[in-house]
Amino acid sequence: MIKVWLMRHGEASFGGKDDFSRELTQRGSFQSAQVINRLKAGGDHVDCVVASPLVRAQQTARIASDLLGVAVITFDGLKPESDPADFIDWAEKQHLNNCLIVTHMPFVGDLYSLAVRGNYLDSEPFGTSQLVGISADLWGAGCFSASGIILA
Repeated sequence: MIKVWLMRHGEASFGGKDDFSRELTQRGSFQSAQVINRLKAGGDHVDCVVASPLVRAQQTARIASDLLGVAVITFDGLKPESDPADFIDWAEKQHLNNCLIVTHMPFVGDLYSLAVRGNYLDSEPFGTSQLVGISADLWGAGCFSASGIILA
């Protein structure tokens, strides 16, 4: 059984020279830690964190990594404008399982919709620091079922 958790990064400031360099606010760091601690308290096992290279996602991933004691893998295919179908193909080739995926809107909503509903027609809204577990027998569009949600 494949189990992954999709998470939108924590609340970010609108400061910084560009979108790539936006950092988490103090609230965003706190809420991300709260959500990860709830995941950990639920007894779910996480083997790794896979994150977008953007600063706010990397900061969220480091919080998760520190709390869960796992490594962070940076993947360019998790940027806001990336194609979720490409991520699903990559994840299948990597045999990704038991991983926390930290990314952005609209990507995370589109990935959830593609994985669970099989299309992008109804992108799922994700709040900052929101985490949703999904599971399936194999990687593919429409193959996953939602298995839990954690809100900040």
